[in-house]
Amino acid sequence: MGLLKTKNSRMTSDGDIHVFVDDHIEWDVIRSRLEPQCEVIMEEDYLVCRERTNPPAVWGKWQDKVSDMHLLVVRKR
Repeated sequence: MGLLKTKNSRMTSDGDIHVFVDDHIEWDVIRSRLEPQCEVIMEEDYLVCRERTNPPAVWGKWQDKVSDMHLLVVRKR
């Protein structure tokens, strides 16, 4: 993997879990392209990883600021 990183500059770490630096999903762009023909039914960010039954106290401070999933439900008009 280290050899691939030196030969392929797209595989440098951006501090996030991605295969490539530029593989982020631009949800704002997707929504703006769909909105003229579709109604947004639901949109939500959430954190899938729940490793503990009782999350630590620090989770209360950060739970609305971190996510690893985004849900966008639209219906064609």
